[in-house]
Amino acid sequence: MADPRLICEVRVQGGDTQNSTGGHGQATGPTAGYRDWLTVSISQDYEEFWPIRFRLVCAEPDPKVFRLKPGDRVDITLAGEEALIGGYIIARQTAYDGSRHAVEVSGYGKAELITRASIDTKTQNGQPGGQYRGYTLSAIANAVLKPYSMKFQLQDPPEGADEPFPNVVVRTGESPFELIARLANQRAVRLSAGKDGTIIGTGASKSGSLIRFVEGQNILAARCSMSDPGVSEVIANAQRPGSDQEFGRKAAEVKAKGSADGGPSTSTRIIMAEMPLSPKEAALRADMEVQQIAATQLRVSVTYAGWLRPGIGGLWDLQKDWVIVRSPMLFPNKGGELELKLWGYSYQQDAQGGSQTTVDLVNEMAFSARYRSANDTSQLPNMGITPAQPENAS
Repeated sequence: MADPRLICEVRVQGGDTQNSTGGHGQATGPTAGYRDWLTVSISQDYEEFWPIRFRLVCAEPDPKVFRLKPGDRVDITLAGEEALIGGYIIARQTAYDGSRHAVEVSGYGKAELITRASIDTKTQNGQPGGQYRGYTLSAIANAVLKPYSMKFQLQDPPEGADEPFPNVVVRTGESPFELIARLANQRAVRLSAGKDGTIIGTGASKSGSLIRFVEGQNILAARCSMSDPGVSEVIANAQRPGSDQEFGRKAAEVKAKGSADGGPSTSTRIIMAEMPLSPKEAALRADMEVQQIAATQLRVSVTYAGWLRPGIGGLWDLQKDWVIVRSPMLFPNKGGELELKLWGYSYQQDAQGGSQTTVDLVNEMAFSARYRSANDTSQLPNMGITPAQPENAS
């Protein structure tokens, strides 16, 4: 009997797993389930794979049973745990010769739908479709997600993340994701997706699980890269409409400055905000830029056996999970141990490596700016950032 911890099952609307099982462990009926995969790859991160992507290869499938095709809705479980709900198959490739026959299917989570089409800017049911005055990030996001039957939520956001925007105009051709991402940048919020397609805006959550990896115990392979930030400070410039109270340079020269440790003291990155901002909003935009720098300064990847999280079980939670890595061979700091934030995960299975998971980790400063204590030895030197501060036009 197959070990349930090693099984990837794809359930498709249109078949049935209740009573009978077809060839190669593939169930038939109203909710068909497919289990016999030669290769499994399911990934999510805060970059290209934010909506969850998957790629599955089956060798010698029964043509009467294996009918997965582009457009099919799928649910995927790994080791009995839900990894994806209501995803889509986007591509199918089939190949055969005199001795082999294989089918590859690939797809994505429901969240990717919002990257493909533009926002309908026409007024519908008396609600604005192209302009939002005095709406929060959450309100605007949920408005543009409504046609997709999807929702937006904030998890442990930074202070000020859900302050109302005075005026937001949808740009011509802008997709729901592009609009939400543009607004999230102004609020120092990172975007990802839940397994059911919910769009999640995240700050530096400390509410999740803490998983420990130790060199020589539960690490199959590991890699660490560190780099100089290249700049020591970031200045966010913006403008905003004038008023009787705010006019002249106060409206035309909105500015905020944030700093990063380790960069050349004379190096400054200047960015122009993507939309009108107040000084407080410009500080959040500067924070986001500095956090992006921090995300590239330190990258750690750890590969281990199996799919479930070591020590506690369950699949990874991109938004909440943290990791402690103890590996003197990786880190030059005292003790060789760092606490890091989960940045991405990739579940893999093939004939050569078996079932493995690789997690990508980053400096916690990639999710929040904070002042570092002089006695803080938990992080590597020159890898801290401080919250941006508004600057008055003189």
